[in-house]
Amino acid sequence: MAYLWPRTCLPLSAAALLTACAGAAPPAALPPVISADWSRPASAPPATNIDLATALASPELADLIARARKNSPNLQIATARVDQARAALRAAHGAYLPAVSIGASLAASNGSGSRYDIVKNIGTIDATLSIDPTAGATSAAQAGRLAASQFDRRAAGLALDASVARSYVAALALRARLELIEGSIRQATEIQRIVELRAREGAATMVEVGLQRIRRQQLAIERERLLQGLEQNRASLALLVGEEAPGFVLPAGQFGTLALPEPGLPAPSALIALRPDVRAAEAQIAAAGGDVVAARAAFYPRIDLSLQRSAQSALTSSALSGITLGAELLAPIFARGRLGANLDMARARQREVVQSYRQVLLSALAEVEQGLAAVEFSRNRGALLAGNVADARAAAAAAHRQYLEGEADLQHLFDAEDLVVTTQDAAVLNRQERLEAAILLLVAGAS
Repeated sequence: MAYLWPRTCLPLSAAALLTACAGAAPPAALPPVISADWSRPASAPPATNIDLATALASPELADLIARARKNSPNLQIATARVDQARAALRAAHGAYLPAVSIGASLAASNGSGSRYDIVKNIGTIDATLSIDPTAGATSAAQAGRLAASQFDRRAAGLALDASVARSYVAALALRARLELIEGSIRQATEIQRIVELRAREGAATMVEVGLQRIRRQQLAIERERLLQGLEQNRASLALLVGEEAPGFVLPAGQFGTLALPEPGLPAPSALIALRPDVRAAEAQIAAAGGDVVAARAAFYPRIDLSLQRSAQSALTSSALSGITLGAELLAPIFARGRLGANLDMARARQREVVQSYRQVLLSALAEVEQGLAAVEFSRNRGALLAGNVADARAAAAAAHRQYLEGEADLQHLFDAEDLVVTTQDAAVLNRQERLEAAILLLVAGAS
C-alpha cells in the first residue's frame, strides 16, 4: 500500500497573510420603519391573503384571475426563475460532495491462431474531495436568491390579480357609462323630435333644431369613444389573462353589483413584514451578504483530498491491489488584484441591494398612503356626487316641462340635460376610483 504525502503550493503563513488582506465586511443593517401608524387610520380590522374576487363579490372576476394564474407568461417566467434558483442552490450544495469515478481496463494478447486471450484486468475507484472555503458562503447566497425568487413570484401573482381586477372593473365601468350615454342619446332624440315639431308650428327656430342635432351628434361621438375604450380594455385584459386578444370575450357582469370593500391594514412595520416584494428585497440582501463572504473566503487556500483504490489481476499471477492517498493545499499567489476587485464588487452590490430594499420599503409605504387618501377622498366625493345627480335630474325634468310650456328656452334645457350626463358619468368614475383604491389596499395588505 502506497501513500502520497500532501504537497503545499504556498506556506500557511503566506496564505494567512493574503487572507488578512481581504478584511472583514460589516453586516448590512436593514433600514428600520420609523412610522408608527398611517396618516389615515384604516376603517376595518387588518386582513391578509385576501381573495379579490370574493371581496368584490364577482364570480366572473374569480374566473378571470384563475385563468390568468394559469396562463400568464409573466407568472410562468417568475416560476421558471424559482426553478432556476433552486437548481443553482442544488449545484452549490453539490460542491460539498466528493467526486467519485470508477474505471476498468482489459489487456489481451494474441494467442494461438486468431484468438485473443485476456491476460489481465485492472479496476480503479477514484474519489476526490475539494474543501473550498467559499462553498458555504456560495450556498448561503444561492439560498437567499431562491428565497427572493419565491417572494418575487408571490408578489408577481398579487400584482397580476390586482391588474386583472382593475382592468375588469374598468370594463364594467365603461359598460355602465355606455348605458348612460345610450339613455342620453334616447333622451336627446326625443327632444330633437319635440324641437322639430315646435319648429313646424313656428314655436321654435331652425337654429334651435340645428343645435339639438349637434348635441345629439356629440353624444353619439362620445359613445364611439367609450366603445373604443371598451375594445382596448378587452385586448389589455386578454393580455393579462394570457389569452389571444382576437378570440377573447369580456365576461358578463354589472358594475352596480360589485361590492365595495373597506379593507383594513396593520401598522406600517407589521405590513412591511408581510409584503412579499419587501421580503424579496430582504432576501436579496442576504444573498449579497453571502457573495461578500464568498469573495472574502476566496483569499483562503483550498484543500484537495484524493483517494485512489486500484485492483489488478492477471491470469498468470495473483491479484494485486493498492490504495493511494493524496492532498494538496492550493492558495492564490498572483490573483490578489482580481480577488480584491471581486470583493469590492460584492461589497458594492451589497450596498446597492440595501438601497433597493429601502426603495421598495418607501414605495410600499407611499403606495398605501396614496390608497388610503384615495379611499377617503373618493368616498367624500361620492357622497357629494349622489346629491348632484339627484339635483341634476330634477332640474332637467323641470327644464323639460318649462320648455314644453314655453316658460324656458332651449338653452336652459341643453344645460340641464348636459348636467345630468356629466354628473352621472362622474358618479360612475368615482365608484371606479373607490373600487381601484380598495383593490390597491387589499393587495398591499396581502402576504
